[in-house]
Amino acid sequence: MEHKVSIIVPIYNVEQYIRKCVDSILNQTYDNLEIILIDDGSPDKCGKICDEYAEIDSRIKVIHKKNGGLSDARNAGLKICTGKYLTFIDADDYLLPNYVADLISNIKNADICIGGYCTLYDGTVKKPKYKFERKVYSTDKKISLLEHLLLGKDNNQEFPFHLMSVWKNLYKSDFIKENNLTFVSERKIYAEDFIFNLYAYYFSKSIVLIDNANIVHLINKESLSQSYRKNYFELQKCLTKTTEEFISTYLSSDLLDEYNKRLPNMLAYSLFKENRTNKNTAVENTKKILLDPYAIDILLQFKKCESGFKESIIYYFAKHHRVKCIYYFVKMLTLGEPLYRIMRLRK
Repeated sequence: MEHKVSIIVPIYNVEQYIRKCVDSILNQTYDNLEIILIDDGSPDKCGKICDEYAEIDSRIKVIHKKNGGLSDARNAGLKICTGKYLTFIDADDYLLPNYVADLISNIKNADICIGGYCTLYDGTVKKPKYKFERKVYSTDKKISLLEHLLLGKDNNQEFPFHLMSVWKNLYKSDFIKENNLTFVSERKIYAEDFIFNLYAYYFSKSIVLIDNANIVHLINKESLSQSYRKNYFELQKCLTKTTEEFISTYLSSDLLDEYNKRLPNMLAYSLFKENRTNKNTAVENTKKILLDPYAIDILLQFKKCESGFKESIIYYFAKHHRVKCIYYFVKMLTLGEPLYRIMRLRK
């Protein structure tokens, strides 16, 4: 007997992608699906398109709601889903036919199955460079998985991101509901997926990791993670403090010390993101950040940033309050990004 799988799809302003996404779900080799399309107050024709699909397939449920953001939409789906298992799909991604079937066949008695993924950028689909065998993280081993997620303790730099995202994982619904797991708003915190999975991985009894890459994830320059975001430092600060609280409550002080060594990198990358705009706004943003008590404490506590050339330079300028130097350095990096992406795609 096939257990029902709920697929939760938050939808906002993705008219050009939504049909490909929904069609890929309908074309799954696994049939017992509950497809929850959440129109999060989308200003385009997404809501109408969702209703059209609901008329042709009884497995589709549509929620039309006032715009509340990605996390709010996912939480709305969690409230009504009835499947034994659930998964989250971003509306600009699409699935290969065996996505659900592979996750179901591997999860067995575990609470979570973490699947693999491909990326789509500028029309080119790429499989991940890393390879790993199917692995089970039980109660005594999941701390190592949390360390990978928190510290990037793996030779492969893509692995922590692989663990962070929810849009390729399968979860037992009862496990999610019993632990009251919901999403914090991305309008209050950066990387809401990260926090959700941090708690999910910790409370799970068993996690299965597989290499099957059956979802194609769009790298969208206009997405929340890629574009300029106002108040990025505040979102990152909230993420860091929330993570520190989690580590202090559930893990060790040694791990907290290791995590805090990443603070200069967080500050530097926040300055990078905040400077991806016009000069006046960038300079104003930088001055405001460097006067923040949290940033001041980081700059006083750490002499330099230990990770990444870009971050090290920005952190050096920040430590010496070279505000305009940060802007011009980020501008230079931004102008060089197209060439860098072309070189990566040719590898």
